[in-house]
Amino acid sequence: MNAWRKSGVSVCALAFLCLVFSVTAYGQKATVLIAFSLREASRMVQDGSAQDDALKRLGGMTTMLGFAVDNEGGDTILIGRSDPGAPPLTLDDLVVAVRVTQGAGLSGPLVSINPVGKLESADHQEVRFVGGIDKTGIGKSLFEADYLTKRIALAVADNRVPSVPTYADRVGKAVRDRAAQSWNISSRFWFFSMDADIDLYPTKERPTLMFLENCGIVALDETLYAEVDGKVWANPSTFVDEPARGFTTDLTLHFRAFQRNYPEFARIDAIFRLFEIAKKLLVIGRPADLSTWLKSYRPAVENIPRTVPILRRTLANGRSQLVLQGGVRLGALASRIQHKDLSAVGQAVLSARPSSRALTWTTTFEQDWLPVVPTVTPEEQASARLFLDGIVSYERGDYVTALQRFEAFLRSYPDSSEALFLKLLAQRDWAIKQGKPENATDIVPILAKLADDLPNVIEARYELGVTLRVLGRGKEAIQELNRVLAARPDYAPAYHALGLAYFQQSDEAQAKASFERYLQLETNPNSEWARRARELLDQLAQDKRPTPSEGAMLVPYADRVAGIAVEYPQGWEVLSGQELREKILPGMAATQAVAVAFVNPKDPNQNINIRITDINAEALTDSDIAATIPKLDTAYQAAFPKLRKVEAGSVTVGNIKGIRYVLKCERAGVPLQQCVVTLVKARKAYTVTFTAGEEFFDRLSGTFDRVLTTFRVESDRG
Repeated sequence: MNAWRKSGVSVCALAFLCLVFSVTAYGQKATVLIAFSLREASRMVQDGSAQDDALKRLGGMTTMLGFAVDNEGGDTILIGRSDPGAPPLTLDDLVVAVRVTQGAGLSGPLVSINPVGKLESADHQEVRFVGGIDKTGIGKSLFEADYLTKRIALAVADNRVPSVPTYADRVGKAVRDRAAQSWNISSRFWFFSMDADIDLYPTKERPTLMFLENCGIVALDETLYAEVDGKVWANPSTFVDEPARGFTTDLTLHFRAFQRNYPEFARIDAIFRLFEIAKKLLVIGRPADLSTWLKSYRPAVENIPRTVPILRRTLANGRSQLVLQGGVRLGALASRIQHKDLSAVGQAVLSARPSSRALTWTTTFEQDWLPVVPTVTPEEQASARLFLDGIVSYERGDYVTALQRFEAFLRSYPDSSEALFLKLLAQRDWAIKQGKPENATDIVPILAKLADDLPNVIEARYELGVTLRVLGRGKEAIQELNRVLAARPDYAPAYHALGLAYFQQSDEAQAKASFERYLQLETNPNSEWARRARELLDQLAQDKRPTPSEGAMLVPYADRVAGIAVEYPQGWEVLSGQELREKILPGMAATQAVAVAFVNPKDPNQNINIRITDINAEALTDSDIAATIPKLDTAYQAAFPKLRKVEAGSVTVGNIKGIRYVLKCERAGVPLQQCVVTLVKARKAYTVTFTAGEEFFDRLSGTFDRVLTTFRVESDRG
C-alpha cells in the first residue's frame, strides 16, 4: 500500500518550555493489549454505574495506544496497555482530554505559574489555567510537573538524574567562567509534544483503526528578563540564556530518565499521548460514542492551589539571582500520519471480546511492530523554537512577529492545522489593533474551511464566529456560534461572543440571556471577560434610551417636493433645513442638499439622513460601482481625516442599484460608525446615511436595514 504522510502540529507547554521527545521502545515479542468500550462505558454511566472500578480506571490502562471503530458492532474501542509502576489513566482523564481538545485543540490548553505583582518584590506566584483544565486531574498533574521542574532546575528539589546538571549549577559555572559580578535572570521553561507517529488503517479518508506509535516531547526555554553586570536587555528575547538552553536541551535528551525517576514526568508523557489520541478520536470516532463525554458526564473536581511560593535562587556570590516562571501547553507541534496495515491489531482486539456487552477485556498481540522513535534533530528543535516564539509573540501582542514565526514554521510543516489556526488569529488581531478590521476579511473562508475540516474541534468555528462579529456580520456570527453551542452546550466562550453579537444586533433579550449563561459557566468570576459581561448586563438594565430594536415600530414619512417616501423609527425627531445641518451635519457643503434627517432625541449621534443631488447618470452599473468606490475612498478620507473604511460594495433597494459604504470616524472626539447607501435613478443620487456611536451601530443596523427597505422615489410609488 502507498504511504500517506502528513505533518501537523499539536501544542503542550509546561511551566518551562521543554521539547521532550518521549521515546518508547517496544522490544517485547508479545504485547498484552487492554480494550475498553466507549459505548458500554456510556451505557454504564447513564445506568448509574459510574463508580465501577474498571470503568473509572479504563480497564487498568496506564498508556493509551489508539482505538478501533467497530461500525458493525456500533462501538468505539480504546486500546492501551498497563506498564508496571506507571501512573494510572482514568475515565475522567479521557473525558477531560476529549472535551478540552474539542474546545481548545488548536490553540492548546495550558497551565502557567507566574509572579503576582512586580518580580523583584513578589513573594508568591499565581497558578493560572486556560482551555478547560482547571480543577481537573489533568490540570493538577500538569501543575505538579511544572512546579517540580522549577524546583529541580533551581536545585530546590533533589536531582535524581545527576547526568543532567541543574539550571542553577549551570548559571553558577557561567558566572565563574565569565568572571561576572552579577547575573539576574528570569526564564521560563515549556513542554511541547512533537513528532508523533500516527498510523491509520485501512485508508486515510475513512480509517477505522488509529494507533499512536510514539509521541515526542521537547523542552524549550524563554528569557523574560536579563541583567548581567548591570546591563539590562531591553528586549529579553535577544538574550540567549545559555544555562537555560543547556538545561532544556539535556532535559529533552534525557526525558526518559526523568520519567523513570519521577512519576510526575511519567504522567506527563501519558497525558500528551492521551491528547493526541483524543484529537483523532474526535475526527474518526463514532459521534454516538462521544456524546455522553462531550455533553453530560462531569469529571470529579480536583483541588489545586491557586498560589504557590515564588521560587527564587540567590547564588553563592550574593549578587546573582534566578527566578523561574512558565507553564504547560498541551498539543503536538508536528505529527506524521502514515497508512499502515493494522488489520492484525484490529482482528486481535475485536475477536477477543467475550461478549457484546463487555466493557473491557485483554488480548495478547504476538508481534513486535512498534519502532523506536529517533532522537529529535536540530532542525526539529529549531522549528519548535519558531512555534514557541510565535506563541509568545502573539500573547505579548506582537502580531507581526507572530505572523512571521508561524509562516516560517508552516514552510517546514505546511499541513499543521495548529500553526495555520494561530497564524489566522494573529492576522485578525493585527488588523483589529491597526483599527482596520476589514483587513481580516480574507481569513473568513480559510477559518470556515478549517472549521468544516475539523467539525468536532469547535475552537475553529468559535473563532470564525468571533471574526464575523468583528467584521460587523452579526447575523452570520450568531449562526456560527449557535452551531458551536449545539455541539457543546456548556462552552462558555461561545456564550460571551454570542452575547456581544446579540448586543450589536440590538436583541437585548438574547444578549442578556447569553451573558447570564456565560457568567454561570465561567470558572473565574474575576476574569476580564466576566467583568465586561457584567458591565454590559448593567448597561442593558439601565439603558432607558428609545433605541429601536428589530421589532421597533416605523412611522411613514413623505416629501412630495423631493419626491421621496420612507419610514423612520417612532419617537425620533424629524429635522430639515439649516437646523439639520448645524445639529447633525456640521460643515456639509451647500451643494449637498439634505432633504430630511431622523434623529434620536436622547442621542443625536443616532440619526438617519437623506440627501439628494443631481448627477449625469440614469443608473449605476456594476462597472460604475467598481470605479466609484476608490473615488469615495478619497472623498471620505478628505472629509474625515481619521476615517477607517469597514467595507464597500453594491446594494439594491427596490429596483434601484447603488453603493453601500460602511466607515468609522470621529466627531468631536466621539467614535462613530456610518453606513452610507447611495442609489442612482433618473439623474439623481439619493444618499441615505445611518450614523450611530460605534458601540451602538450594530445594535441599530437591523432597524436601519428595515428603514432602507421602505425607501421609495416618486416614480416607484403606486
